[in-house]
Amino acid sequence: MTTFPPYTPGPANLARVQKDGENWTLVLVRQLRHSPEKVWRALTDPAELREWAPFDADGNLGLAGSAVKLSTVGTPTPLISETRIKRADEPKVLEYRWGDGDLRWELEEFGGGTRLTLWHNIDRRYISMGAAGWHICLDVMDHALSGTPIGRIVGPAAMKFDGLAAAECGLRQGIQQGDLRMSRTKRLVGSAWLRQFHRWVSIAFTATVIANFVARTKGDAAGLGDLFTATPARRTSANGPLFIRAALYGEVAQQKRGVKRSRTRES
Repeated sequence: MTTFPPYTPGPANLARVQKDGENWTLVLVRQLRHSPEKVWRALTDPAELREWAPFDADGNLGLAGSAVKLSTVGTPTPLISETRIKRADEPKVLEYRWGDGDLRWELEEFGGGTRLTLWHNIDRRYISMGAAGWHICLDVMDHALSGTPIGRIVGPAAMKFDGLAAAECGLRQGIQQGDLRMSRTKRLVGSAWLRQFHRWVSIAFTATVIANFVARTKGDAAGLGDLFTATPARRTSANGPLFIRAALYGEVAQQKRGVKRSRTRES
């Protein structure tokens, strides 16, 4: 039995989570010291996939349009899903579906090596676990390509690293920030409604001031102060709260002037 050296997940500070409506996408970026051609073989060749990937493939993943069966590794019962390779532009872009999620790999020549980016659509409930799993798998692949294999780490063997890898990826925090952005959006919508409400109150108050000024100019004894010094029973009546009554103040003043004219005629 082969004995491998101890392993601890390294940092994944180029990992993030993207959210589009209810769709969550895990994005992992890895700088590798190996050529794009070498990394491409690790991503597509069944023999090399067995060194690091969370599944076995019964065919080469580098042939666009081909049907390949993927079998999970490390589970009590292997889950087998048949996929069709959507895109295989060697050695740049590879796209296929695994289970319910789409995977897209991009390879860019960078600094004498490869900048590898993975996009994986995944259920929000499992995104931290998926992030930890892929992070460990890419570590294992890097070691295998460097000639210092540490053995495949998938299934239960990877679960013990879940908390550490997810924490180092910062993906739990990323999910929380995503929820926070949603909360902020809801608060902004609420704030917009509140600003509109304040605008209505401001308009009503301005109408009250103008009506008060006009009423006093024309000799109406009742003014704005009456509205604010009145008892609660007077401030809130069948006409509604104060700011609504204030908006109708012009009509109230006009009614009072009508009463004055009637008294004058009677006298």
